[in-house]
Amino acid sequence: MLLPTEYRYDDASYHTPEYLARPVLERLPVGGRVLEIGCGNGNFAKRMASLGHDVVGVEASTSAVDVASRNASGVVFRGASVYEPPQFEGLGKFDAIVAIEVIEHLQYPRALFARAKELLNPDGVLLITTPYHGYLKNLVLALTNRWDSHHNVLWDEGHVRLFSPAQMKRMADEEGFSQVMWRGLGRAPGLWKSFLFEARPR
Repeated sequence: MLLPTEYRYDDASYHTPEYLARPVLERLPVGGRVLEIGCGNGNFAKRMASLGHDVVGVEASTSAVDVASRNASGVVFRGASVYEPPQFEGLGKFDAIVAIEVIEHLQYPRALFARAKELLNPDGVLLITTPYHGYLKNLVLALTNRWDSHHNVLWDEGHVRLFSPAQMKRMADEEGFSQVMWRGLGRAPGLWKSFLFEARPR
């Protein structure tokens, strides 16, 4: 069996859920230059651009870049993988870098921090959302026998990492970032769907 060379993306209808979108939008610098890593079909990049941000979207899947380019004609999109630094050359510097529900799909998540460190202005901000994991949520998943459905190994392009805020902070520290804040997103405290992690380069 041959492994897929890329995730096939042919849907322009998906929109970033509001519980993820609104907190990220609230933390963006006004009128800033923004890079979205893992921009998918381009809908969130399009939304940021409509609010006055100068937006560039990058996506490893070439089919996603095609969909995004048709979906958001006023935004620059480029095919790029965080594992390939040369693919980001010529993009310039950014006031903010956004990665919404991306890092949990990366076999080597430190690469996202490395690219952000290279591309952020000195006072820039990195905004990451990822599914939340902590003691209470993990316990509930175990007690309700929901681990198989939650961490579905049959999803070929699925999650390969589970993050707690403490783990994210440690990785950020090791990669030259200082944590600014984190907040849970969606659901009740301790059972959050995801969390927003904000950091700045040291």
